[in-house]
This record gives sequence, structure tokens and C-alpha cells, in this order.
Amino acid sequence: MKALSIRQPWAWAIVAGYKPVENRDWPTRFRGRVLVHAGKRECTDDTDFVMRTVAAQTGRPEDDLWREYGEHLLAGGLGAVIGAVTIIDCVQDMESDWFFGRYGFVLADAVSIAPVRCKGALSFFNVQPDVAAAIRSVSKTGGGPMVDQPCPDCDGTGYQVHGEAACCGQAVNWECGGRGCTGPYETPVQFECEGCQGTGSAPSVTTMSKLSR
Repeated sequence: MKALSIRQPWAWAIVAGYKPVENRDWPTRFRGRVLVHAGKRECTDDTDFVMRTVAAQTGRPEDDLWREYGEHLLAGGLGAVIGAVTIIDCVQDMESDWFFGRYGFVLADAVSIAPVRCKGALSFFNVQPDVAAAIRSVSKTGGGPMVDQPCPDCDGTGYQVHGEAACCGQAVNWECGGRGCTGPYETPVQFECEGCQGTGSAPSVTTMSKLSR
């Protein structure tokens, strides 16, 4: 299971369904389901902003939100996987009070779970098998799936032959864009071979970049 570590209270705002974007200094081509890992450290200076924004968005009293968030932390909401969300896009502009990053990972279908202790890491990372097993066993709240099911196109491997390089005409083994896969692409697509840089003379094609979406 792929995960992304986010500091509190931002992680709570995401899995509770309030925050529709995750701000980052770097872009991603990843599209799909990802676990939300709450880091061990809390950004206490940001909590007032989060509570005010959620209150304005939902009409709920800030006191209720502070109580909800406090109960979440007491239940183990630091240093743990606390839910899942789907990354559906990566943008550099968005009309949202939550967007203020160089890049924004647009989010959907958030769910929350009882926290499962887990060590975090930078960028995307895969959780350990024992953590994955624990996550599958806990109950969730929210409308989306906890994790995607294996893709019928690639049997959950995340890879399948999609098409051919526009320059060389060779078959391309690329990330699958089906449900349950980590690949962001949908078939059919065209690729430009970085090995021959469009000359068509490379003996083999190993690296491709997407030309059209």
C-alpha cells in the first residue's frame, strides 16, 4: 500500500473530508488511492487557520471542531496511518482557500480509520506488510474505498503494454491507468522515446515520456 506522510492538523482535515488539496513544493504524476500518514510532529501554529477555514466551509462552531480534532489526537492521530484519499490531479493553480503551494495534489473520496501506528518517510512510501494487514482490519468512515482493488487489466501489477513509441514504433511497457493501479495514464497514449530522442535508431526502448493525454 502506497502512503504519503502529512503533518497534523492538515492530515486530519484531509481524512475528515474538509481539505481538498495537499500542497507540495514538488509535482507528481501519481493518480490513485493513497494512505494518509500523520507525522509524529504537529504544526501547532497552523491549527487556528485550519479550524477557522473548516468552520467557514461547514458552518460548524470552532469549539466543536477543536473538540473533534483533540479526540482524534488522543486516539493516536500522530505517527500513524489515519485514512486514505484519491489523488486525481496535480495543479499549480486552484480556487480554494486550502491551496497555497507551488503544486497542489487534488484529492477526492477521503475516508478515515482508527489510527494504525506506522513509521513515516519522505515523499510516497510503501507501508510494511504488518501495517497493511492492520489497516485492512480496521473500520473506516467515509464514502470512498480504503484501497483500490486489483486492476483486471494488469492483475494488480501496475504495468501493462499500452501502445508504441511515436518515434520508434516499439511496444511500450508502461504504468497501467486502470482502477487499483499506481499509473496515471489511460490507454491508448503515444510516447516519445528518450533513448533515441525521436531518431528511431535506439536498439531498445527503456524510457518513455508521455506526449498526449
